[in-house]
Amino acid sequence: NGSRVYIATGRPPLIITNLKAIEHLIDGYVTTNGALCYVGDELVCCQPIPKLDVLTCVEDAKAKGYSLIVVGRKDVAVFDPMADVGSERIGTSSATGRCASARCPPTDSFYLAWL
Repeated sequence: NGSRVYIATGRPPLIITNLKAIEHLIDGYVTTNGALCYVGDELVCCQPIPKLDVLTCVEDAKAKGYSLIVVGRKDVAVFDPMADVGSERIGTSSATGRCASARCPPTDSFYLAWL
């Protein structure tokens, strides 16, 4: 009927792990709060947050005691100043091959998601 299915989520591609059963039905994704958008495997939108702004958010999280996730092109890091979930790096994204286009910024670009 011409309808397409897109998944919109605040999650970065690395941690979208619960859709395998319906993956064949999905036409694309709006991920990381809209910062990374795909049609199929093609990256069609890449809107990073400037590094200085990300560092400002991390400092605010540290000062106010809330957690956030900092997402780069290849990695996801959990920042937890209260040590509720632990601050750690979460592997390398299997979706990094998707960022091999002119639409994607350099590897020191960042995206944020709050926990």
